[in-house]
Amino acid sequence: MANINDVAQLANVSKSTISYVFSNKKYVSPTIRQKVLDACDELNYHPNFFASNVLSNNSKIIGLFLEPNNNNFYPFYSELIQACITELNKHGMLLITYFSVHQDELTNLLHSGRAPIMGAIILTPHIIDERIDMFETDNLPFVLIGRPQRDKRNLYNVDVDNAALTKKIFQYVYACGHRDILFINALPELTIAQDREKTLSGFLDTHRDVCVKIRHVADEPGEAYIALRDGLDRETCVITASDLMAADVYKYCGDNGLTVGKDLSVAAFGGGANAEGLAPKLTYARQNYLEIGRIAIELMTRLLVSDDPYEGKTVLMESDLIIRDSVADITRDSAFGEANNIPIASN
Repeated sequence: MANINDVAQLANVSKSTISYVFSNKKYVSPTIRQKVLDACDELNYHPNFFASNVLSNNSKIIGLFLEPNNNNFYPFYSELIQACITELNKHGMLLITYFSVHQDELTNLLHSGRAPIMGAIILTPHIIDERIDMFETDNLPFVLIGRPQRDKRNLYNVDVDNAALTKKIFQYVYACGHRDILFINALPELTIAQDREKTLSGFLDTHRDVCVKIRHVADEPGEAYIALRDGLDRETCVITASDLMAADVYKYCGDNGLTVGKDLSVAAFGGGANAEGLAPKLTYARQNYLEIGRIAIELMTRLLVSDDPYEGKTVLMESDLIIRDSVADITRDSAFGEANNIPIASN
């Protein structure tokens, strides 16, 4: 599907000239105007409702697109929405939140004119993400919360530094003596899952005594429980992609007479209200979603006034590892350490 870049190349004009043709904000000669219209006809390019809003500045609304096809309203969504509303209010703008919107629904919303937005914040990019392709095709400015697919360049995005976080978590459980680990990761079509496993591969290259079994599950109640039931063997530690998955691990332990933090250690890449309700307290990574939301809107406002919307910018955010009681330091357990050939701490 053609986009404004294709039209500009065929007509041999700038993108701003194409904008002026459709917005009438500046004079365009009849000859140039006709070249643009001919190129649009040849490429079957049609500016849509929300693209015209951007050009005419009639819309002061940003759309926040939460994870698609997912009915879970995660606790961190509240912080993210709060940050976006607060920051947009400084610019006299409003927020519409789209929750669990399927791809066909999104297409209908945008192209029927029922989503009068001038920009979009997209959460949890997929390796192949039709939302990104659609917004690019329709020349709608957008900012990602997460990493874009690798064939996409020069995009605006704010992301957790997943490489640093993955190293931090696996180094911590390694220091606690764990060598056999079950990693319950997010679904493989998410870029965040890909990033974690790329970093983990490097970690395993330098830690040959570690064995990590990986399972991919949806972040839905009960999915991690099934992964444990079908995949847990001699592992002493389970690392999950979220505290929701970690809650499944706790339930599995309770159902099978195991004690978290003693018989089986648990840590999670993300946490919030679910983490606080678990006993013993869960070791998890905490992200500052208020700051992530603020930066996403800051990038969006910069993008809306940029002379070159394709220059791109990436902001990486550090995460704090909150160490609680759910990960046992088995180097201090002489019987366990000797049985698993783990050096015993001297104090």
